Amino acid sequence: MCGLVGIFDRGGPREIDPALLTRMSSSIIHRGPDESDQFIAPGVGLGHRRLAIIDLKSGQQPLFNEDRSVVIVYNGEIFNFQELMRELDAYLGDRPATDEELAHNVKNAVRSLPGEFETSGAVLTALLSNRRYGRPDDYVQNLKANYEALDVADLRDAAAEVLHPQSLTWLIVGDLEKIERPVRDLGLGEVRILETR
Repeated sequence: MCGLVGIFDRGGPREIDPALLTRMSSSIIHRGPDESDQFIAPGVGLGHRRLAIIDLKSGQQPLFNEDRSVVIVYNGEIFNFQELMRELDAYLGDRPATDEELAHNVKNAVRSLPGEFETSGAVLTALLSNRRYGRPDDYVQNLKANYEALDVADLRDAAAEVLHPQSLTWLIVGDLEKIERPVRDLGLGEVRILETR
């Protein structure tokens, strides 16, 4: 299992100390003795320790999107993607959300609200998120009522708008000679091969 470390400067985009990030990463070398790398930008530092078990030649992190405007480090593999695709298709088709599922999720969301805003940092983050996403200033105050006002038709409308299982992009990292044919045989759609060096 790989290891992840990170620094996020909530005070602003100041320089991150690379030596501190290296020490943090070194402290979890047991989680990933095979490789390590970092990403540092003003206000953020991400570190990854890699334990190479399945894919020995590639899989280095941090990972970037095409124009390098987004970077992540993560630990995990999706082994059940076919099951996820079936569930998403069913949710949009013959197995949509039920009233019982909605009630259960609303109850859980409402119960978690008090703990979400216990610190001044959490409140500040919520306020900044309101600005970023164009939400009204009373968004947090109205969350409970908004959750409780949801009905299954709202969920169906939202799902139809945002869930498009056939448009998902799967990033599969591995030894090309070993995985290309099995991946193509899955019939996920277009397969693009990205070389990393």
